[in-house]
Amino acid sequence: MSRMHDPAHPGEVLKEWMPEGMTVTMAAGPLGGARVMLSKILNAKAGISAEMALRLSTWLGTTYRSPPA
Repeated sequence: MSRMHDPAHPGEVLKEWMPEGMTVTMAAGPLGGARVMLSKILNAKAGISAEMALRLSTWLGTTYRSPPA
């Protein structure tokens, strides 16, 4: 398997998963009010913590696990 040389930031991928027209403030409600952190993630200013990964996986109905290396 080849590795990506310039992988997308998790925030870029998360933007694609968010429903169209949803604001950061709207999304923060189901994520436990983490509006500032969500904004930083979406703008590639912060990574995703383990706690946020769990919140996102619950909200999006996905798994929080990383793909195997």
